[in-house]
Amino acid sequence: MNIMIILNSILTVFIVVIFHELIHFIIAVILKAKPSINFNNFYKPTVLYSRKITDLKIIVITSAPISILFLLGCIIHAGNYVLFLFKIMCLANIVNLLPITNDGEIILFSIMNIISKRKL
Repeated sequence: MNIMIILNSILTVFIVVIFHELIHFIIAVILKAKPSINFNNFYKPTVLYSRKITDLKIIVITSAPISILFLLGCIIHAGNYVLFLFKIMCLANIVNLLPITNDGEIILFSIMNIISKRKL
């Protein structure tokens, strides 16, 4: 396999991960959630934000990159290998809605909190 294909693939995946976390960060700043970036894992940076915000804001911060990147994946034209991989990685963000992922778990717990508060 060509080394350039491997390097382009790694770089493309890394760029999509950075975009994903950057969208979390920007939305958290807009919603005044006092975000910070945790670089404990080089391959997977994480955005942390204040837990003193509403569950609805948590859902917005957590789901924003999933929806934005999925929409981008739907509209981007994959004219070459790198754009095709970028498109696939953007579309793959939909998997983050599953509760087995960190984003999906946070969304599920926030929805459960909203529902339980309404029943009281």
